[in-house]
Amino acid sequence: MKKTKKEVVVKKTAIKKSIFNKNKRKRNVTKNSSNGMNISHNGLMSLISTYLDKAEYFTKPNRELARIIKSEHPELTQNIEAIRTNIRILKGCCGKTNIAYNYAGGKYYVDKNDYNKSVHFPISDSKERTPFYLPLGVKIGCMFDIHVPFHDNRAVDACINHLLKSNVKVVLLQEVFDFYFQSKFDKDIRKPAFVDQMEKYIDFMYELKDAFPKGTKFYYQESNHDER
Repeated sequence: MKKTKKEVVVKKTAIKKSIFNKNKRKRNVTKNSSNGMNISHNGLMSLISTYLDKAEYFTKPNRELARIIKSEHPELTQNIEAIRTNIRILKGCCGKTNIAYNYAGGKYYVDKNDYNKSVHFPISDSKERTPFYLPLGVKIGCMFDIHVPFHDNRAVDACINHLLKSNVKVVLLQEVFDFYFQSKFDKDIRKPAFVDQMEKYIDFMYELKDAFPKGTKFYYQESNHDER
C-alpha cells in the first residue's frame, strides 16, 4: 500500500527524534579513565553554569574562561576547545539548533543584535595615549603604511595625486619608514644597510613635502614600526 505524503513526513520526523535522543544519551554517558573523568554533557554544562553565574567569569573571553575551568578541574578529559564550545552553546552562540534546545532556559544567551553590548575581549596591554585633535573644518588626507624603503612608487604617486585633487590642507602620516633592521624578526643581510635606508627616508620626506602646496600641514602618528 502506497504511503501518503503526510505519513512519510511523520516517519522522517520520528527517525530524526530517535537519532537526536540516541545522541543525547551518548552525551550523558559518564566514562571513567586513568587520566581523569569525562563527565556527562549535562554535567559539564552544570559545571560551566556555576562559573557563568558569577559576573567576574561571565565577562571573561570564552577561551580564557575555558582555560580557567580546565586548570581548576584537571580531572576533566575534555580539552580547552571542547569546554569553550560548551560555553558558547550556553551563551547561544552555536546556531539556531542549540538555541532551540534552550540550554539553561536561555539564561546566559547573549543577544547578537544588541548594539550597546560590550564585547569581552582580553585585557589590553596597550599604553594609555594622550589624544591629539586634528584641525577642524579642513580636508584631511591620510598616507599610511608606506614602509620606506620598500614603498611602491606608483602607489605613492597615485595617493599624492588623489590628495592634491581633493585639495587637502592636512596630511596625516603613519608608518612611513619600515625600520627593517630594528625589528625582532630574522634579517636579510642583503638588504641595504640601516644608514642607507635612513638616507632614503630623509629624501622621501623632503620630496613628499615639496609635492604639496606651501602651507600644507603634516602630522605624524607613531606606531609599532616607529617604536622599534
